Amino acid sequence: MVRSVGVLISVFLLGAGMRAEERQSLVLTPGAAAQSRPVPNTVPYKAMKDLRVEIRLHDYTAPPDWNSWIISLPDFAIRFVQAELQLHVSDLVDLPESKMVALELKGRKKDILARFQRNFSNKTITLEIWDIDGTNYSVATTQMTGMSPTNWAGKNIGVGGGTMRTRLAYLRLYSTVVPLKSSPPAHADGDLGDWEFDGTFGDKSGRGLDMKVSDGRFGFSATPS
Repeated sequence: MVRSVGVLISVFLLGAGMRAEERQSLVLTPGAAAQSRPVPNTVPYKAMKDLRVEIRLHDYTAPPDWNSWIISLPDFAIRFVQAELQLHVSDLVDLPESKMVALELKGRKKDILARFQRNFSNKTITLEIWDIDGTNYSVATTQMTGMSPTNWAGKNIGVGGGTMRTRLAYLRLYSTVVPLKSSPPAHADGDLGDWEFDGTFGDKSGRGLDMKVSDGRFGFSATPS
């Protein structure tokens, strides 16, 4: 009897531990928005060159209009195309050529990994997507004729604020780029900002760029395993 009780206690504690480690995702609903504190006037933010953005999106639907903001960065906007399952990244800084990269999501599992990069040395912006299991790889590349360093100091990093309905498991920003067709995003180690959204808006990069809700209300839900 004592042994049975011990086994039951062990199973209970194991289950509790597993529940404690369950990941969460930020639930984006129309009108809900959050922003980081202003980016500090320090290196590398005051002279941005390379940029890598890694996200996981799941349970998304096509938005009713172009105000479908998912992530807002000082130089880029990540959203969906109006009434389409198409992930779209707008380049807002490399004028006069400001362009975009986009990839179609129709026919995919509604759970994707995405990596966007601004490669300063070869003057390209790229978007890569995988299904959550690392398969079904796609890439889009836009070649630019020129790029200049940009200054993020005093600006904000935001999520939501439009009409998009989706779940965002994490947002990781890096000051480095990786070769195309590298392994899909897998590590929580963004050096410019790292929001894992496990029930909070805290920045795990050590940069102190915690987010605060600026409009509407957000929720969190369990991230699919």
